[in-house]
Amino acid sequence: SDQTVDEIGLFAGGGYASASEVVRDGLRALRVREAAMSDWLAREALPIYDRMLDDPSSGIPADQVFDEIRALHAARIRADG
Repeated sequence: SDQTVDEIGLFAGGGYASASEVVRDGLRALRVREAAMSDWLAREALPIYDRMLDDPSSGIPADQVFDEIRALHAARIRADG
């Protein structure tokens, strides 16, 4: 949204000394999140991707995956009534 830090009230309540401190903290949080994502990609996603390249038959066909997703979605809709 287009709200300013002042409008959100992040530092008015005393948690931050200035708007720039709010921005720095937000950027720091984004860096931590980015590092965690990069770590996950290196540890989990890339090895799976490499295995799939080595042996594509070990994967699940897309049609099967989508059928399962549709079935789960339909079940949730029925359960939510």
